[in-house]
Order: sequence, then structure tokens, then C-alpha cells
Amino acid sequence: MEAFRFKTIRFEDDRLYFVNAQDSDVVYAGTWGGGLFLYSKSSGTIERIKTSDGIGSIPNDVVYSSLIDTQGILWIGTNGGGIARSEPAKKRYTAYIANPENPGYLSPGKITSILEDQQGLLWVGVYGSGIQVLDRSTGVFKTYRHNKARKGSLPNDIVNTIYEDSRGVIWVATNEGLARYNRVSDSFTTYLPDPANQNSISDSVIYTLKEAPGYKLWIGTYTKGLDLMDIEEETFTHFPPNSKDDRFPQDSLVYALEYDGSGNLWVGYNNGLDRYEQGRFVRYRYDRTNRSGISSNTIRHLYRDSRGTLWLGTVGGGLSRYDAEKDQFIHLTKKDGIPHNTVRSIIEDNDGNLWVGTATGVGYIDKQGFAFRGFSLFNDLKDREFHTGVCKTRDGKIFFGGQSVLYEINPRSAENIKKPPELVISDIIINGKSLWDDFSFSTPPYITSLQLPYDKNNVSFIFAVTDLQEPNRNLFSYKLEGFDKNWSIPSTDHVAYYTNLPGGTYLLKVRVANSEGLWNDSALSFPIKVASPPWLSFWAFLFYGFVILTIGYTIALMRSRTKLEEANRRLDALTMKDGLTGISNRRHLDELLPRIVAEASRDRAPLSILMLDIDCFKNYNDHYGHLKGDEVLKSVANLLAKWASRATDLVARYGGEEFIVLLPHTDEAGAEKMAQNILQSIRDLQISHETSFVEPILTISIGLVSLIPEPGQDPASLVERADKALYQAKADGRNCYRIFKNDLK
Repeated sequence: MEAFRFKTIRFEDDRLYFVNAQDSDVVYAGTWGGGLFLYSKSSGTIERIKTSDGIGSIPNDVVYSSLIDTQGILWIGTNGGGIARSEPAKKRYTAYIANPENPGYLSPGKITSILEDQQGLLWVGVYGSGIQVLDRSTGVFKTYRHNKARKGSLPNDIVNTIYEDSRGVIWVATNEGLARYNRVSDSFTTYLPDPANQNSISDSVIYTLKEAPGYKLWIGTYTKGLDLMDIEEETFTHFPPNSKDDRFPQDSLVYALEYDGSGNLWVGYNNGLDRYEQGRFVRYRYDRTNRSGISSNTIRHLYRDSRGTLWLGTVGGGLSRYDAEKDQFIHLTKKDGIPHNTVRSIIEDNDGNLWVGTATGVGYIDKQGFAFRGFSLFNDLKDREFHTGVCKTRDGKIFFGGQSVLYEINPRSAENIKKPPELVISDIIINGKSLWDDFSFSTPPYITSLQLPYDKNNVSFIFAVTDLQEPNRNLFSYKLEGFDKNWSIPSTDHVAYYTNLPGGTYLLKVRVANSEGLWNDSALSFPIKVASPPWLSFWAFLFYGFVILTIGYTIALMRSRTKLEEANRRLDALTMKDGLTGISNRRHLDELLPRIVAEASRDRAPLSILMLDIDCFKNYNDHYGHLKGDEVLKSVANLLAKWASRATDLVARYGGEEFIVLLPHTDEAGAEKMAQNILQSIRDLQISHETSFVEPILTISIGLVSLIPEPGQDPASLVERADKALYQAKADGRNCYRIFKNDLK
């Protein structure tokens, strides 16, 4: 055996604690007080990183450990400075952030429109701050604002759309008329309604613009429907809203205009969609029973891609693609990985990928398939909300408008191929007891299947993902085959709860997406078997048969039927109750909810639903332990049952720390009073909660919806509304209730 030969590498501080050679070239060496050293095997250079290097450096000079994860991110553990991770040196975007103190910077406000004109200048419309024109060679903005003292200034600082026609004329849709930019005089000509001139523009608030054949301009207004401007004659033909006459638009507020591949004009409204064809407006309306119709009545954006396909961005209904041959729509929603169901902007890059701006991020559809991927602009950016402004420039860059920030993305550098995230089960809790504390089982990450006795059928699974870039944005969706009909809606909640599972064989499947929306659809397949109760076993039924034969056919048949019915009733009662709190469980809720909604609809009686969530409950469990957490769940359940005590009321455990209360024949005022009483009663319990960031005592948040259900209304939609109101209560600081309204996002 050949002897080893060593080469000694000296550092400025030789108190080494570890050496990490995971990287093919760079060797990382942590020291006791001397910081972190990086040695390049190829060049022989040494780089030293110390806490004193300032922002972006390591948090402590005593570096204990390091790891390079599957995404190439370096993690280090320090003494007293916690854990730190590296960031990519090369950013995948440029952010122009508003600075009201500097006139050469972007002005604050949501960016509603972006346009690259024929001269290569970038026009940016900022709601409340006018227009800013960016010279990309210098990065300096020139501002146009409304000035009463100057003739020819921008008519209003609220800019909705900036548009350039085929002759290079810039048009601006504002809240005080339509403006035409004159490059020679660097001024604007404004078109406003004139009651004395029937050929003048019909409305002062203009939302959207689209050039029509014959050098004309379609104009979408706020209250008057559509206008068609003859640009050379400067006259306007009016198309006022009239939902009963198909010669006119169906709604007054026009958000979006686009031509399809056949030359038909599509009109997206605040309330509906039209296709203008041969002088008639063909109507499209949202119908929840029509899965191939439009997914929402509010159409925020229309876009035709390079293949002639028409796309719709909706509020609440996600992204839709129009199939012209079938006159149908195909939908992509949050369930398919889209960041948010409110889509405000759509654009295609030079490679044919479709980029979409939503209320909580950007995503794109790979042209190779119909898979949706997210693209997060994370960490150092102040905002992930995107507005209607979007533009692709001639050099292939894509600009998105946010809140007081303009993003410039290079699509080719942004579409990095990353490994799908992997998932492990970090804990399994059976009847409130963690398997980490049960030595009869292997540790949870190494358990590949689970067999449960009939009386230990309340089980929770806690998941963990290997992608730690932005763990709070990882999404999970699960389905227990044999129990669940559908996949759960993707969310950041990494726990799956199942109570009172009936005897049988199941398969738990989990899908997971990382912070950039890359999904692993087969992250976990976990077999579960639950034993049946003894009274439903083969030997039990054999005994019942023996009794029947011994006593006599007629008498035994009657008695056995009674016994079996009683056994089934007991079984049903057990499977309808939550094993921990004693109130109804999710299964019981799913069985009764359609009946209660149908009765309320038939009687035209109000129905109120309260969705409740214990604030910071995970922190409570982590600090006080699961036994104390179980006591809190019981206390909350008992209190809810006390307040909702009518025979028609229903209190159920929805999952984990979430509860739901159904209040038939209760209007909004009564439900609101109930919510106030529950909030106060929870606070009056004075249960200590030192790890809550709301109050040092236990509190809850409540989402409320109250309405008279329509005939055939989907019960799940009512729960979803209550859940949205609950989300708003959490967003507003928790320890409160919020009532669902139609404009609640």
C-alpha cells in the first residue's frame, strides 16, 4: 500500500475546528475564534471571512460546523451566533426601488402600466405618482406629474394604462381623461367629456386602451363601457353598457382589451367577459356548475401569446386558457401551483414561456409542458405583491410592477433547473403521543409504514423539506387514499391530521413545492393499516351466528338485528366524535354540513359559520408540551359547546387547533355577538401563553360568514369564505374576528 503524502496549508489562524471538502474546488475550514477560511484547490488562494467584515458576513468567529445542501447553499453553525447560510452572489433580477427623496428615482405607489416605446425608453405608470420614463442606459427616471399651473401637463396623477399605437403615438389612460403625448412640445393633449358634443369621449376615468383596424382606438372606461375613437378625426363612437342587448357591452367597468387570432375583440370587465364578433357581443359569465366556463367574473388581464392563444388573468379564479375550437376555458389555480388565484399581469418571454404576475409572486409556465413553476424574488426585496404593470423589452428582459418597486428579470437566467425538494416525516403523533417518545417504534424519519390498533386511530404526521432556502414558503398538499376524496389545498401548513380513522388500509400521499414553486408530486407514499374493532371481527360475527342458530331462527334474527344495529350506532357515534375533545369531528361535519346548508336554503333562513384558530398554538405545544396542548384543545372545545348550545348548533374540530361552529337561523348580527362572546370568554380563561406574540395569554382568531345560501350552493364554498375571513383576522394581528365580505381577498 502506497504511503500517504501530505501538503500543509497554513491559515492566519490555525485553531481549526472542522474541514469540509464537499465542494469540488473550495475547501471550507472553521476555526475557534478565527472565522471561516475558504481554500481553492485549483488556484491555491485562501479567503478569510470574519464577523468584523460587516453586513453579509458570518455572525460569529467561532465556527463549529458546516454543510452544503442539495441546492449548493453553504450552511454554518457558530458559537453564539446561530446558524447562517450563504446567498447566491449573482442576483437573478434588478429592482428599482422607490425613493421619494431623490427625483431621479422611482416614485412611490403601485405600478399599473409599463411600456417600452419605439425609441427604447421605458414608460412607467405609478398610481398616484404620474408617469416616470426610465432611461435604462443611465438608470435615471424622468417624471411627468399633473400641474394645475402648467398647460399641457399630465391631466391626473392616477395612471391606469400607457399605450403606444402603430404610429408611435403615446396614449395615457388616467382618472381625469385620455391624454395624448406630443414628443415635440413634451406635453399632453387631454380628451374629456363635453356635454355639448355628443362625439366627445364618454367618461373621464379611463382604464384600458387597444388599437383597432383603420387607425382607431378602443377605450375601456370606468362607468360608460366602451368608446371607439377615430384618431385622425378625434371623434368617439359610444358603446354604453346594456346587459340585455348584445349590440352593447354587458358591463360598465372595462379592465382589459385584446384581439384573438381571428381578429375578434375580447373585453374583460369587472363583472363578466365579452367577445365582440360581427357587431355582436358574445357573453361569458361565471357559472360554478360549468367547469369549462370562465373561472371568475372579474377579468383583470387579457393576453394573446405568439401561438395565438388567448389567456385570461382573473381575480380569485386563477389563470385561464381559451380553447377556440371547443369554445371552452382551461384553468390553472393555486391547486396547480400558481402563487395566487388573483392574476394581474401576463407576458411571454422570447423562449415561449408564459410569465404571470399575481398578488403574492411571479410564476411561469414552461413551454415544454403545461406545468406551472413559481419564481420568488426573496430576502432583500421588500414586496412580493405584483400589480398590473408588465412589459417585455426588445432585449428580452421582462419588467414587472410591484408596490413602489419595479422588477427587471432576465428570463433565461431566472429559469434555473433545480432538483425537486425531498420530504421526510419528522414526527408521527398517535393519540397525542409522539413516536419519538415511544421506544416500540423506530424513529419517525425511518418508519416506512404504520399499523395501528383500532383504539389508537387518531394520528398526525409532521413533515419536513430538504429545501431550506425559504422554508416558510414551502407548500404541502396531501391525500389519504381510502379516506380523502381530493388533495388538500396547497398551503404552508406541514401537518396532516386524521382523527378516528375507521379500520382499513390507507396510503398517505404528499406533494411538496419549494419556495420557487417547483413541485415534487411523489414526495411521499406511506402505507397505513388500522385494525377493525373486535366487535366487527370475523370471530365476533361467527359468535353472533351461533347465537342466532341456538335460540332459533325467528327470535335470534330479530335479536341479532337489534344488537347489530346497536353496534353500528355505537360505531357511528365513535367515528363521528373527536377522540380528544369529545365534540364532533371532521367526518361528522362533512356529513351534516350539506344537510344544514340545504335546509337553510330551502327555508330561506340565515346560516352563520365561524372558523376559529388558536393563536400561536405550535409555540404553545413546543413550550408547554403536547399534554398541556391537549388540555387547551379540550378547554376551547368545552367553551365553544357552551356558547353554541342550541339543538340545531354544531361545534366540530376542523383539524389540529382549528374549530368550526355552524349556527343555523342566525343572522350576521347574532353571529358577530357570538364571536365577541367567544373571544372574551377565551381571554377570561387566563391560560398563560408566554410564547405568543399576540398576548401573554391564550387567544383565538375567528373568521365569520353569514348569508342565506342559494339553492344548490356548494357547502365547501361557505367554509372557504369563513377561512378567508379567518386569514384576514390573522393578517390583522390575531385575537380578533373578521367578517367575510365579497371584496375580501
